[in-house]
Amino acid sequence: SRALTVTWWCKAYTGIIHGVLGGLMIISGFIGNILTIKILHKYTKLSATMLLVSALIAAEVLLSIVHGINLFGTLSPDIRFKRTLASYAYVYLSWVVNFLLAIIIWVIVVIMWHRYRAIAKADQISQTSNLKLARIQLTIIVVTSFLYNIPLMMDRHLVISKSTKRVIYLWNAFGSNESYELYYHAVSFYALYYIYAIPMTLLI
Repeated sequence: SRALTVTWWCKAYTGIIHGVLGGLMIISGFIGNILTIKILHKYTKLSATMLLVSALIAAEVLLSIVHGINLFGTLSPDIRFKRTLASYAYVYLSWVVNFLLAIIIWVIVVIMWHRYRAIAKADQISQTSNLKLARIQLTIIVVTSFLYNIPLMMDRHLVISKSTKRVIYLWNAFGSNESYELYYHAVSFYALYYIYAIPMTLLI
């Protein structure tokens, strides 16, 4: 029938895009990033840029692992398992994704700033002080990104639905608050991840 044909093609399309292309991108990206970190490791104590690039790649490796977990759930033919994994991922991995994205965005900004200084003020900067500054900046980025995402660890929780007997997520009291949704999930999120970062990158 036409309905079965459409359903089959939709599943085939999802399998190809998510499974084949998505899987290849994750696996090749993971292997490439691991090899890059191995190559750059010996330079991280000599160059601020190499230290920051290595940190950027490490964050991308962790992000690819999280996406791999999500992809595995997406491709599962078991609807119950797929929805259960999605609930667990939304509760326990959402903050990890946002945490890693914040690190990636701001490390890119700092890398551009260091490259600008290396060209514009090459005669005024020592490699030792530059490397020390990069370590301080990297620490600030990681700590700040973690602190910012703490609310995401606590604004939702898992329960077993009485009607369907499966695991679902529910918002906690402050997680369902409209002000929290507006100012944290919308205003502050876009300000921290995009509105501040993009103009700073353009200014550099």
